[in-house]
Amino acid sequence: MPRRDSEEEDDALSPPGFSTPTKVIRNDGAGHAEPDAEGTESESDADVEKQFDESTGKKRNYTGYQKYRFIKQWVTGPEAVLEDTEIEHEIYTEMKKFMHASGLKKTPGHKPKKTDIHLWKQYSKAYRNNRTCDWTRPFRCPLRNRCGCQAQVKHITGDNFIRLEFSGTHDENSHAEDKSKKLKHNQIVVIHESVLAAPNQSATKLRRNLAQATGSPESHKHMAPSLIRHIQRRVRTARDQLTKQVLDVEKVPESMGELTEWCNKNDFYPALARHNDPTNSFCMPLFSAFVIGSDIKAER
Repeated sequence: MPRRDSEEEDDALSPPGFSTPTKVIRNDGAGHAEPDAEGTESESDADVEKQFDESTGKKRNYTGYQKYRFIKQWVTGPEAVLEDTEIEHEIYTEMKKFMHASGLKKTPGHKPKKTDIHLWKQYSKAYRNNRTCDWTRPFRCPLRNRCGCQAQVKHITGDNFIRLEFSGTHDENSHAEDKSKKLKHNQIVVIHESVLAAPNQSATKLRRNLAQATGSPESHKHMAPSLIRHIQRRVRTARDQLTKQVLDVEKVPESMGELTEWCNKNDFYPALARHNDPTNSFCMPLFSAFVIGSDIKAER
């Protein structure tokens, strides 16, 4: 049987400098993975899907499961032993004890909210457990983002009980590493205390005084000049808090009408007459500010 010309051409030797193309083997010869079974997926496939967020397509941060331990429980409702105010006071005392165990007693850089308990910050809305019908309020340490503190508290409210649960550890080592690139937390605290002691000193003078003070920690001495604007903001915030505490106003009155109204409200002699009146329960606070005399009249 005669052979075709194409077959004879295939048998011919290849010209010099050329080679017959071959299939390139990639990935060490590994092919497509066979499915484990029809309608099922392997554990590795599920792990890969968990690592990515479907909405953004980005890798999802892995957060470990928080293990909580029981602290204390109070009975509420008809069988309650304590009043609601007494239970709230004990809850406040327990959470305060956990916060003070870390040495954290002041947070001048944080604004308190109505949902906070002592210094603990409620970081999300209360959520309901559909299985037990309990409501949970989660709380975190205020230095979580600054120092990476993982301590958390759960305030669980049921039909006839209130329970506290705690997760993590909260001791002197929880806030040892301050990751802030600007002012450290202990520097913010000492600035606040210095302003309360001498409110009229400027931020530049305060920084110089801390650097030259004998016995001052190294972290207080080494406040770089580039941080002067941050120090000024902290000084201004501390002065506003002191003004609100002493004068009972958000800021010092600037207009003549506001200043006259404040002087009349805090006049010393009417307050003294109310204090001496036996039928009046008013008592003059020992450290409050009063106006002894003024010569301010607002223009009508």
